Amino acid sequence: MVYNTVNVQSEALRQGTLSIQHVHNSDDGHYQCHFKDEHISHGATVKLHVVGIVSAPRVHMIGPEDGGIWILCSSGGWFPRPRLQWSGEVGIKLMALSETLTQDGDGLFHVEASLVVTGRSLDNVICSIQNPVSHQENMSVIFLPKSLLPRVSPWEAALTGTVPVLGILLIGISYTGWKEHQIKEKEVKKWKKESEEMGEMTKEKEVALKDKDDGNKKLLAFFGG
Repeated sequence: MVYNTVNVQSEALRQGTLSIQHVHNSDDGHYQCHFKDEHISHGATVKLHVVGIVSAPRVHMIGPEDGGIWILCSSGGWFPRPRLQWSGEVGIKLMALSETLTQDGDGLFHVEASLVVTGRSLDNVICSIQNPVSHQENMSVIFLPKSLLPRVSPWEAALTGTVPVLGILLIGISYTGWKEHQIKEKEVKKWKKESEEMGEMTKEKEVALKDKDDGNKKLLAFFGG
């Protein structure tokens, strides 16, 4: 028995072929062949992948948006659901601003994604769409005119480079000040300890001198009497 079949041919009950004409995405699925006679029974299952691939996607500029250029990439007729990716000229992946996916009456997918490019570091942008089953990929490149990209003023560029440096310097100064404070605090504690020890020694000497002086007075009083 064969499921999802269109045409089945057999030869001497020993082999059979399945032919599907005018393939649709609904033909995607598993097909099973089962053979049985009086003494022998065999079966096999095969998975059929229906793939829909179209030509390169369409990429065009919509206009200025949020201080940059708004770009749109669209393509239809894919099956199953495709993967869309924006990237720069050196392969750096870019995050899409939005992405929509719809299916038509035949079950084929249409994908559309937008991207806003800011700054003047990119000369071109690539939109690539890949079929997840066959891994076949189609792409289109759009070149970005520098005249449409916003210019960065010198003070903004200088500030962009200066702020991180200032942050590093402030961290270094804070650490240095903390280190010096720790050293001074340690020296003060050491000085207090030495002062206390000197005070104790001084007291001990004063007591010893007083005891000696009292002893001398008693001795003089003894001999003088």
